[in-house]
Amino acid sequence: MLGVLVLCLIGVSCGDQYRPVAVPIVGAPPDPSAFHFLLVLSDNGTQDPGASSRLDVSGDTNIGVAQLGLGPAHAALLPNGSRVYVANSVEGTISSYAPGTATSVTTTSLPAGSNPIFVHTTENATVYVANFGSNTVAAISTSSNVALSPLIHVGTQPVALAETPDQKKLYAVNQGDGTVSAISLVDRTVVQTITTGNTPVWAVARSDSARVYVLNRGSGTVSAIDTATDLVVGSASVGVGASYMAYDSKLNRLYVTNPTANTATALDISTDPPTVLFAVPVAAGPNSVAVLPDGSRAYVVSSQTVPPCTSDPSDTQLCLSSQVTVVSATGGSVRTAIPLESTVNITGAAQSGSNTSYSYTLISGPALRPGMRMVIAGMGDAGNNGTFTLTASGSGTFTVINGAGVNATGQSGTGVVVVEIKAATPTGCNTSGLGVPGGVLGGVRFRLFAAASADSTKVLVAKCDGGSTAIIRTSDDTPVLDMAAPLSVITPPNGGNALPQSPVFVVAGP
Repeated sequence: MLGVLVLCLIGVSCGDQYRPVAVPIVGAPPDPSAFHFLLVLSDNGTQDPGASSRLDVSGDTNIGVAQLGLGPAHAALLPNGSRVYVANSVEGTISSYAPGTATSVTTTSLPAGSNPIFVHTTENATVYVANFGSNTVAAISTSSNVALSPLIHVGTQPVALAETPDQKKLYAVNQGDGTVSAISLVDRTVVQTITTGNTPVWAVARSDSARVYVLNRGSGTVSAIDTATDLVVGSASVGVGASYMAYDSKLNRLYVTNPTANTATALDISTDPPTVLFAVPVAAGPNSVAVLPDGSRAYVVSSQTVPPCTSDPSDTQLCLSSQVTVVSATGGSVRTAIPLESTVNITGAAQSGSNTSYSYTLISGPALRPGMRMVIAGMGDAGNNGTFTLTASGSGTFTVINGAGVNATGQSGTGVVVVEIKAATPTGCNTSGLGVPGGVLGGVRFRLFAAASADSTKVLVAKCDGGSTAIIRTSDDTPVLDMAAPLSVITPPNGGNALPQSPVFVVAGP
C-alpha cells in the first residue's frame, strides 16, 4: 500500500457521517517542490475548520495538510504556483498559504455576511473573491493578503468569476438576477451589466481573452460574451439543468455536464456562436468533468442515490453509487466507465477470535483500504455474510470485526464497497450549498469533483460522502487508490478510529 501522510487537525470533526478509518503514518517526505501536485479541500461541517491536502502526483501520497476555516468551498492557485487562496464560506474568510509550507496559513477577514464561495485570478498580484452573501467582489492583494477598499458591488448572489488572461477584465456571474457584471481591472469598477439567461452558474474565459462563456442552468444555454464590447454574440443549447463546464484550452472547446439529461456536451468555441460537437450519454447524475491538459479525454464524474446498500433485506438505507465516464475527445465515444466503489471476489475466510479475515481478488474499483464499508454476500456460512467496516487490508486479504465468522476454505462470495448516507445523522454532503440554486450555507456545491494533473497522468476525484479522494491512472484508466481525507480528533459515539473529513473540491497545481 502506498504511504499516506496524515496531519490530524485540532478541533476538527466530520459532521455526523461516521466513516471509521485507519491510516498509516509515514516518515518525513522529500522536498515537494519538484513534484506535480493537486490540492484537495475537505469540509468539516459548520463548527470545525476544514483542511487542504497536497497530493503528490507521481507517488500518490499526501505530502502536506493545511488547516483552513469553516466551510471551505473553492480555491485558486496563483499562476506562478506560489500561493493558494481558499474561500471559507461559513466564517467569511480567505485562507492562504504557500503549498510547500502548509503549517503557515494566513487568514484574511471579509465583512460580516460575505459568505465567499468562489476565488479566481489570472495574475500574481491580486486575487478576486465572489461574496454570495453581500453581492460584492473582493480584491485581495497577494503582497499584503488584505482585501482592498472599496469592495466591488455587482449583481445579486455572485457565484462564479472569470478573469481574462490579459488581466484587463473580470466577469462576475450573478445567479440571483441572471446577469453578469463586467469589471474593468484598471480601476475595479463595473462597466457593464449583461443579461445572459436564467440562473447562470459558471463562467470561463477563452485563452485569447476575446470571449467569456457563461453557463445558464435555468435556460440550458451557454452564452458567448465579446469582451471588447461586453455584448452577447451568440449562444448554444446544452439542455436545461446543465450545471458545470470545463475549458479545454488545447482544443479550444468546452465540456458541459447536465445532471438532468445525464449528458456531457462538447462545444467548439473557436467561432461565434459556439457549436455542438457531440452530446454523449454518461452515468446518471454527472457532477463535474475534468479534461486532460493534453486534450485527449474528458472524465465525467457522476453519482446517484440508490437503496438499499446493506445486506439486510429489511434495510431501506440509501447509499451513493459513483462512477466516472471516460469520453474520447475524438468523436465523443465512451472509452470506458470506472466505478469508484470497489467490488471483490471472495475465495475464503479465516476466523481468529472476533475477527474474520477474507481472501479476495479485486474485480473493479480502487484498492481496498481500512475504513471502507463492505457488504459481503454469497458465502455458504451465513456468519461470514453481512455489512462490515474493514479494519485492515493487505495483499489479497482484508479483515473485519465479526464475532459470528466461520473458517471457510471452499466457499466463495462477493464483497461490494458501499458509501452509506445516514438518514438520521446526515452530513453536509447531501445538502446543496451556496452556488447551487436553492442551496444553503453549510451545504456543499459539489458532492463529487474532479481535476486532472498538469502532466495528464492522473485524475483525482473528491468524494464528499466517502470521506476520500479517488486517484485514477490515465494510462490505462485504472483507479489505483482511494485516499482517506485528513482525520479529526473526534471518534464515533460507539468508539473506533478518528473520522475523516469530507473532500469537496480539487485544484490542479503546475
